[in-house]
Amino acid sequence: MQSLMSFKRSLEQRLISFQQKKHEEGYVVTYKVIEEIENVDKMFDVTYKVSFDSSTSDVSFQCHLFESKGILCRHTLSVLGLERVKKLPNKYILDRWKKTLKRKHSSIKCSHDPSRLEPVKKRYDEMCKQFYDIAKVAAASEELTETVHRILDSIWVMLVEPKASSMDNVDNQNLNEVDENANDLEIHNPQQVSRKGRRRKKRLQSTVEKIVKQGRKKHTKNVKERSHASSVFD
Repeated sequence: MQSLMSFKRSLEQRLISFQQKKHEEGYVVTYKVIEEIENVDKMFDVTYKVSFDSSTSDVSFQCHLFESKGILCRHTLSVLGLERVKKLPNKYILDRWKKTLKRKHSSIKCSHDPSRLEPVKKRYDEMCKQFYDIAKVAAASEELTETVHRILDSIWVMLVEPKASSMDNVDNQNLNEVDENANDLEIHNPQQVSRKGRRRKKRLQSTVEKIVKQGRKKHTKNVKERSHASSVFD
């Protein structure tokens, strides 16, 4: 989050720099970026050099902020804006800044507890090692690299399509099983469990119920006393 805020500040501060084209050789253009910096109530100019390759949209700056932190500085953003680059190249958008990033924590094996190493993680590590060896050899040739890409694309299609169809079949099968089980399911009353301690002889009553009950008892008692007194005098 802190790195994202740093990139946002760089984007807001890119307008404070002044760009001047210095040298152009083929597709590569080198700019001289001048920025005013305040230091102890004094203003002075600092000059930076930024190179831009229009054929590949590569931009390089002497601070190497992107190489160290994965963030483009305001000077490179200023040059990209001057070159009318409307969309930031994908090479400068790292996976860790994406919301759709899928973390690989589940694929990291726990060395201090080998018993928890699942077979899936073991297979994952073995395939990663083999992929690394293949990439190391294929990267030496553009033809080999294209061949590997074609093979991987075909493997990906072969893996994804059967998985999607099998997931549909599994979902339909689960729904059918749920329907069949629902028809055969017999619902019973909940099992009665005796509570701890002595059983209550009377249920708990609210304060209003107690007052009403006491009033009724008092009224009944008075009626009985009056009827008894009248019978005695008669």
